[in-house]
Amino acid sequence: NDDDEDCQNLIFRRALIASVVNPTTPFLRIAQAGTNVIFYWSTNAVGYSLQSKTSLTSASAWSAVTNVPIIVGDQFYVTNAIVGPIKFYRLSN
Repeated sequence: NDDDEDCQNLIFRRALIASVVNPTTPFLRIAQAGTNVIFYWSTNAVGYSLQSKTSLTSASAWSAVTNVPIIVGDQFYVTNAIVGPIKFYRLSN
């Protein structure tokens, strides 16, 4: 099945690592939709924005994800294409 193969390729190319430093921080969720990745979090998380960087070992700063979140129900949603280098994501306020 091509969908299974695509999913397996995604698993080998991308890894999701979750770390909770502060239990009151909103939870960032991630889902795959075809060739896109969808990030979403609660609209109760006022003042939080999505950030990314390409390496956790470098001293480079986190960068704001420029896609404007849309609100659906009680969630903020941001969609990004699955292309380019591996990226790490977080919510920050």
